[in-house]
Formats: sequence, C-alpha cells, structure tokens
Amino acid sequence: MSPAITDLLGEDRNDVLKHRCETIHSSRLHLPGPDFMERVVCGTDRNQGVLNNLVYLDADISIA
Repeated sequence: MSPAITDLLGEDRNDVLKHRCETIHSSRLHLPGPDFMERVVCGTDRNQGVLNNLVYLDADISIA
C-alpha cells in the first residue's frame, strides 16, 4: 500500500484497510466492467428513455 494513502487515512487506516463487511454478501455486489449495462441495467423494467440515458452516462464516464 502506498505510504501516501496510509498517511491520508491517518489513525483510521487499519479500520478502513482491514474492514470486512458482514452485512452484505459478496454475491449481491454488481462489480463494474465493460458489460455492466448488459448484466445489471438492461434486464430491469426501466423504460427505454431511462436505459438510453444510463448507457449515455456510462459511455461518457468511460471516456473520461
């Protein structure tokens, strides 16, 4: 781990870096990737306008 990151975290570094979530199972997480929209968003009941805007935002974020 970068010393700059641990310095920024200060006294909380061990709590933050060694945290283990016990309330949300890892199988419920949707991790980012190039197929995120197809895996997570497109299978929902959102209308086409909302889907188009989400794809537009995703493309805009990916470019930045």
